[in-house]
Amino acid sequence: MTFGRFTVVAALAALASAIPVRGALSLQPVVTSGLSQPLYVTAAPGDANRLFIVEKTGAVRLFDRTTNTLQTSPYLSVPVSTTSERGLLGLAFAPDFATSGNFYVAYTRTGTAAETGDIIIARGSAVGANKLTSTSATLSSTPLLTIEHSSQGNHNGGWLGFSPKNNNNLYIAVGDGGSGNDPNGNAQNTNVLLGKMLRIGVNGTDSYTIPAGNPFASSGGAPEVWAYGLRNPWRNGFDRTTGALYIGDVGQSAREEVDYQPDGELAAGQGGKNYGWRRFEGNILTPGISDTSPDASAVTFPINEYDRTIGRAITGGYAYRGTLLGPGFQGTYFFGDSEVGKFFTLNYDGVTAPIRLDRTDEIDPAIAGSRLFGSDSLVSFGEDSAGELYVVDIAGQVYRIIPEPASLSLLVLPALLLRRRYDCRARRRPPRDYCWRLRYSVVSTPA
Repeated sequence: MTFGRFTVVAALAALASAIPVRGALSLQPVVTSGLSQPLYVTAAPGDANRLFIVEKTGAVRLFDRTTNTLQTSPYLSVPVSTTSERGLLGLAFAPDFATSGNFYVAYTRTGTAAETGDIIIARGSAVGANKLTSTSATLSSTPLLTIEHSSQGNHNGGWLGFSPKNNNNLYIAVGDGGSGNDPNGNAQNTNVLLGKMLRIGVNGTDSYTIPAGNPFASSGGAPEVWAYGLRNPWRNGFDRTTGALYIGDVGQSAREEVDYQPDGELAAGQGGKNYGWRRFEGNILTPGISDTSPDASAVTFPINEYDRTIGRAITGGYAYRGTLLGPGFQGTYFFGDSEVGKFFTLNYDGVTAPIRLDRTDEIDPAIAGSRLFGSDSLVSFGEDSAGELYVVDIAGQVYRIIPEPASLSLLVLPALLLRRRYDCRARRRPPRDYCWRLRYSVVSTPA
């Protein structure tokens, strides 16, 4: 029996009409090859045409969205220690980057045994007169801040971000120093910078100031400390509209948590929140720990937590403020779990405990028994200059979160049939447009 092309299409459409559309969201491939262990993606303020991708191995890569090309040479190269969780960990562009060309990176340095692994915060500068078209940058040889972290390779943190309510204040997330159960009690010791959210004032030089509102600016602890009691704040984000700060803090063995600080506190400079680690893990007393302080009354508990039946390593994200997903997602916080490859959302009004929704089957559905994100691959979320959301797979891919294409149901069956030709989920994937066309029958070029 033979079939004409239109007969086959009609037959597939008729069969697919009974298959429900999976949900409201999906993933669009942006970069599928050429990256080495990407950890983060972001954009410079005012730069609608490019994405900057941080690689654990020490490079910042430049992706041109107008041509869909990854620049071969790195935008910036940094010598880093990559043992365990070390590497080039964070990148934040100064709000005035378009004119100043300044940005800041967090990385773990190489050097002597006493130096290797220390966390360095340093300033970089775009090369050339036009900062929004510059294709390379330099890094200052003078660290802005050095945080001793040589004894353990894990729990570095490394996220950087500028408050949308104060363009001079740079926030720095730092892990508790590593090992397990914070053996040195760093998170509760306000005199050290480990296990903290730091806040410093930057001005385009290789020095910093202490913002007047920092809780220990005058006494009682290290003046850089903004908040404390954190274990390993892995990916955090400001709501670019409200200024609220979301912190994804990875748990020890019982709870993963989302910590939160509302805009009013940030704008007023009222720091000093204690998020409870190591006495508390999420909302419970940490198993195996007999500490008697801090008292629960002094702790700011998470707005959301989950146990090990749900996930094992939270990856914090962002409150959505783009336009592509529609008004229904405005203010929705997207986050995930790297160890199990799950995607979540929640909506928080600052008062009522939010309901966490598992959106894994919408965003990354299983096709032929496999998903794009497997174990230990979902390492970061990111935003472009318009507030659209991206997801990073450490295996070498970057995706954008988009609305589910309306034509999906017409392509589910062909996708399952034709996957015999290419394995679109394998680490060695076919040409970048193929899997996208196969799954959704729309052009894969990111707008």
